[in-house]
Amino acid sequence: MYDKRMDNLPLFISYPRTGSHWINCISEIYFDRPRLREGRTTFLNRNRKDWMWFHDHDLELDIVHNNVLYLYRDPVETVYSYAMAQTGRTKEPFVIGKSKLYNKHLKKYLLNKKAKVVVAYENFKKDFDKEYEKVSEFFGVIFDAEKLTKAKETVNKKSLINISRDKKFINNKLVSKKYNNERIEFASEYGERIKEIVITPDLEEFFYEDEKTVNSTILA
Repeated sequence: MYDKRMDNLPLFISYPRTGSHWINCISEIYFDRPRLREGRTTFLNRNRKDWMWFHDHDLELDIVHNNVLYLYRDPVETVYSYAMAQTGRTKEPFVIGKSKLYNKHLKKYLLNKKAKVVVAYENFKKDFDKEYEKVSEFFGVIFDAEKLTKAKETVNKKSLINISRDKKFINNKLVSKKYNNERIEFASEYGERIKEIVITPDLEEFFYEDEKTVNSTILA
């Protein structure tokens, strides 16, 4: 949903369930600045209003902004997490619909170059510091490995659960053995179809350049 305050701040865009919650919280600690929107999970004082960036999912694909940081993730993991977060079940119409929307999302920000800097969830998992240098660069801040280490120590799975407003969902689903087992079943049933829909030939370079990770790049 558009908010006019976006116009005056750098914009962090991500499709739902691609890891933005994690990156946003670490960034608030790293930069010691809060983000918008107000109703967010945060480790900072909620009374602070020295906003540094605005985060949005741009699900209507109608946002126009010239200073965007974009995060993306493996489509099967993304759609499964989205389905579980929204419905608690993985029905085919939801899976196919969200896959088609993710394809459009990726095309807007990766192919049409509507993002200045692009980062990938899988690359954060592989080498967080190396990938985060791009985030620091995006905000015009010299990368500080020591500050990032402290931020990562603050923001971890346990601490995020502790401050989350929806502990029931996280405890009963996201960190449960059942969730992981169902994710494997989901990938078996829908994985190939999701990849066919999301990773069209024009997007393959962003996922398959390195068979082990997605490709992260800076777009001019």
